[in-house]
Amino acid sequence: AVDYDINQYLAVAYYKLGRMEDAAKVYSAIVGMKPKNAEMQYLYGVTLLEAGDYETSKEAFDKAVSLEPTNYERIAEIYKAFYKFGYGELGLAYVDAALKDETGIKSELTDEFWPENQGGR
Repeated sequence: AVDYDINQYLAVAYYKLGRMEDAAKVYSAIVGMKPKNAEMQYLYGVTLLEAGDYETSKEAFDKAVSLEPTNYERIAEIYKAFYKFGYGELGLAYVDAALKDETGIKSELTDEFWPENQGGR
C-alpha cells in the first residue's frame, strides 16, 4: 500500500512539473499494481494524452470506462480531454456509447456535457 501511495504522489508531482513521460511511467506502474482502479486508469490516459500518446491513452480510457461504465462525469472528462487536443471525434465515441446505454440518463449527459460550440445533440 505504501508503494502505491508514494507512486500516486510521484505521478502527480511529475504531472504538475510538466514531465508527462515520467508521470506516464509512474501511472503505468500504478495501474500495474491496481489494474481495476478506474480513476488511476483515467489519470494514466490523461497523462498519456498530454504526452502525445493518443493510442495508448485510448486504451487506458477504455479500461477506465469498462471498470465504471456508468461514471458519466468521467466519460465527459474523457471527451473534454480528447477535444482539448483536437481529437473530439475520439471523445465523442465515449459519449455516444453512453447515450446508447439503457440507464436512462441520456438527457443528463446531453444537457450537462456538450460544449456550447457543439450545439448539443
